[in-house]
Amino acid sequence: MKNFKKGQLVTYIQSVDDRGTFFFRQAEVISCGNKVMALRDTVTGENMGNHFRPTLGGDYGGTFPQLSNEEAVSTATEIAYVYTADQAGRFLKSMKEDQYGKAYTDCMREKLAELHPPEILEYNTWMASL
Repeated sequence: MKNFKKGQLVTYIQSVDDRGTFFFRQAEVISCGNKVMALRDTVTGENMGNHFRPTLGGDYGGTFPQLSNEEAVSTATEIAYVYTADQAGRFLKSMKEDQYGKAYTDCMREKLAELHPPEILEYNTWMASL
């Protein structure tokens, strides 16, 4: 089921590093079908691709009806906290079960240490800084 229509302004939120950093990007729906939709960045005019799901949000980000930058930061922060808590729980469970040996447990310990408090970036500002 599609929740968006052609011409609608939206905000796209996605994880950057799988550790707690997320970005948001303001976009316009340029086409929307039942399974995929295409988005265009409203700041640069860049076509973002046609691989986006036409569903509202998701577990760890996704597409939302247009949010102000402040609302996007708030929403992305909430998503990032849930994401990092879920990841930490998964890593801790894997370490506790220790079913794959020391190397795997050490890897999970490293991944757990790499998680950090949410950092939210505006996509175009972030890309300009690279």
